[in-house]
Amino acid sequence: MRRVATVVRVMAAIGGTLLGLIMILITVNVIARYFFHYDIIGVLEITEWSLLVITMLTAPWVLQLDKHVRVDIITNIVGSKSPKARYIMALISESLGALICAVVTYESLMVTITQYSQHKVSMSFLSIPMGPLYMFIALCFLFLTLIFAFRVTVMVRSRKVLTGAVDMESSV
Repeated sequence: MRRVATVVRVMAAIGGTLLGLIMILITVNVIARYFFHYDIIGVLEITEWSLLVITMLTAPWVLQLDKHVRVDIITNIVGSKSPKARYIMALISESLGALICAVVTYESLMVTITQYSQHKVSMSFLSIPMGPLYMFIALCFLFLTLIFAFRVTVMVRSRKVLTGAVDMESSV
């Protein structure tokens, strides 16, 4: 899991860098448009696709740090009455997360393979190849699956509800 944690951090760093580059590109385009009456072609399209890539690169990192949005209404109600019930509900929740992410990984991988084999491109001005873009979805959900599976493993071994980020640097 150390390698997974390292790759996830690198993916997040790439996503953050890409976000910074997009901000610079948009700023340059706005300045060019208002001061020089020149519009950089494709900035909107690049920005739109970059938002997909940034989200897919950073989502595993957010899960790894356990900083994602949670809806714990049921687990909080049940957990206040029974720690064992809270543990079971948390284990079910983490397991469902792993299962759903595994299904999305498989499906997005199939779409990616199809896009590559059919040489599909976006129906827009820049005609961006779709295969590499869909690959980011498969990559994201693969790492989400691994992180959820790791979290389930830690919960089963410790028999406790996880609170906060799990140390993925130490092996299980």
